[in-house]
Amino acid sequence: MKTIKTFLAGFFIGVANVIPGVSGGTMAVVFGVYEMMVEVLSLDFKHLKDYFIPLVILFLGIVTGILGFAQIMGFLLENYSELTYTVFVGIILGSFPLIAKLSHIKEKNIVNLLGLIITAVLVTLMIVFQDRTVGEINVEILSVGKIIGLLIASSLSTITMIIPGVSGSMLLVMIGYYTAIFSYIIRGLVFPHLIIVLIGMVVGLILGSKLMSLLLKKHSKFIYHVILGLIIGSTWSIIPQFNQPLIQVVLLIGSSVFIYFINKK
Repeated sequence: MKTIKTFLAGFFIGVANVIPGVSGGTMAVVFGVYEMMVEVLSLDFKHLKDYFIPLVILFLGIVTGILGFAQIMGFLLENYSELTYTVFVGIILGSFPLIAKLSHIKEKNIVNLLGLIITAVLVTLMIVFQDRTVGEINVEILSVGKIIGLLIASSLSTITMIIPGVSGSMLLVMIGYYTAIFSYIIRGLVFPHLIIVLIGMVVGLILGSKLMSLLLKKHSKFIYHVILGLIIGSTWSIIPQFNQPLIQVVLLIGSSVFIYFINKK
């Protein structure tokens, strides 16, 4: 039963990493595997022996979630984009209380609050002034530059998988690799592109865990304020038009409440 739960945790982490605006790290916290991921993937060899088998099962679940849900995501975004992004926004809103709690925002520390505000403003400005054509990066024909780009993009997206509240797929949207990686490579199972992306994901998991392990040990409250700023700033890029207001309001409230109660401890 524990093995099944670990696989399902990985599956939902992988699914979350496919959805722009949804955090795989948050799912790791919800399913109780966040500590294991950070300790083992940060190359803490003291815990590697205890967690090796669960980690392999978790990783298989993550890969299954990413590969499987990429197909569904393609269909939803092509046919029901406004409704789909309404649910995404609701999921983000529902996760705010969890990140706020982790950041101890009620303490009202000036430095931490400045970190939140500056991060939110910078991300918002980056979204407002970004080149909209960036989202159409074509990787059908590989070159050295595009291989490096895929490695870096897939690594960065999975580094954010370790950060609760930060969306790896949202980052890919912002830097122009979401369509290339999820719609073309993963959804189409394109080789050797898929191998490059998987290598990048493994590297990203290791680097992200090491980074988060160090930062959270020394600056936990400040880091979670920055994470909250990232969430607030990045949400602007996925807010859809409300052409079906009644349905969209129901979906917005429903998904927010659902995620809130999942995250509530």
